[in-house]
Amino acid sequence: MSGSLPKQNSSIFFIMRLIAFSAFFIPSSYAVPETIYRSWQFLLFCVAVMFFIAVLLRGKIYLRWVLFCSFFIAYNLLSSAFSGFDAGYETCLFNVARGIGFVSILEYGWSVDKRGYLKAFIGAGLIWCSVNFASYILFRDILGGMQRGALEYGKSYVTSQHWFFFTHDNGTVFFYIPVMASIFYYAERFNKRLFPLAYLFCILSELMYLDLSSTTALIAVGFFLLSCCLSTNGIIRHLFSKLNGCRSFNFGLVLCAAVVVLALFGNFVGVVSNLGKAGTFSYRLSIWDNAIKWFIHAPLLGYGLESTVTAVSKLSFNHCHNLILQLLYSSGLIGFILYVISHLFCLNVACDSKGQFGLNIVYSAIISYFIASIFDWYVYLVLPAILFYLLIPQDGTSINS
Repeated sequence: MSGSLPKQNSSIFFIMRLIAFSAFFIPSSYAVPETIYRSWQFLLFCVAVMFFIAVLLRGKIYLRWVLFCSFFIAYNLLSSAFSGFDAGYETCLFNVARGIGFVSILEYGWSVDKRGYLKAFIGAGLIWCSVNFASYILFRDILGGMQRGALEYGKSYVTSQHWFFFTHDNGTVFFYIPVMASIFYYAERFNKRLFPLAYLFCILSELMYLDLSSTTALIAVGFFLLSCCLSTNGIIRHLFSKLNGCRSFNFGLVLCAAVVVLALFGNFVGVVSNLGKAGTFSYRLSIWDNAIKWFIHAPLLGYGLESTVTAVSKLSFNHCHNLILQLLYSSGLIGFILYVISHLFCLNVACDSKGQFGLNIVYSAIISYFIASIFDWYVYLVLPAILFYLLIPQDGTSINS
């Protein structure tokens, strides 16, 4: 199909791709007027359908894409159907479109013009992350940020969290890390003049999280930035040379599980107390304990997407605050296995990188993603999927076609 298309480095193609990727940088519903939010949802749905069809018509379908699609269907539709679609049909279908649409645009884009699509993703990321940064500047001193002190649970109590254009402070890291990694990777692979921009973007993000005392995001971005800065060091380079994509992924999963297990056995309390997070950490312990108890009663399919009222009544919060527990609670063992296999198949590719630094970027970004996922993770924040696509060559070469 790529041979029949015109040369795709023109401004019109870049703008079209920029708009397509912008659809997946959708803000929270409280951040924009309802008309704009609904229009944004419609744009995302149209982009998702268009690229889903484009992948099917391409004539070459990879198992990793099928597994990714199966995961989003299992998590948002299958598990939710067995629970009576508690969150509503519209929410479930929209989350399916959001997940499948994003991996479809990556699948198709990588087969046609990887450099052009990656450039468009970076452009969209810089635009909308800048908007989120502007909302941080404007609302950082207001209790609750753009939520203006009220959580969206229909209750009157206030929150000390900051809510901005994308979502709350720690949640925004799932937008920022994919953009950071993509800029560094593009600079290493295609245009080294972008390295100053990459470091500037990372540093500004780290300063924002430092100012907001967003500990999880601060550690995740700090790890990534430090890895990039020290990647030329002999010892660090030697450590990363022992890694590959699958090992980074497995390490991240073990890290997420280990923190939960050790925490439930009474460890880490002293550490988080020193970080000034003892209160929120104790709350998470209660959430994790509740999630495990409920998972035991629905181990295969979990409970799917739930309304805030239902989730809070069972967990004492509206989500599990941990990637592994959220996967198990919401989609059961079936969803968890599909999540693991889809990502491992995505990483089992012929690496598209000129050198070790490019590999280090991807490996450290994957680990950073899992560091952030220890205490927060949301299935609808799909942008981190690009971290697992970065090393896939333009022709999609893989042993799992």
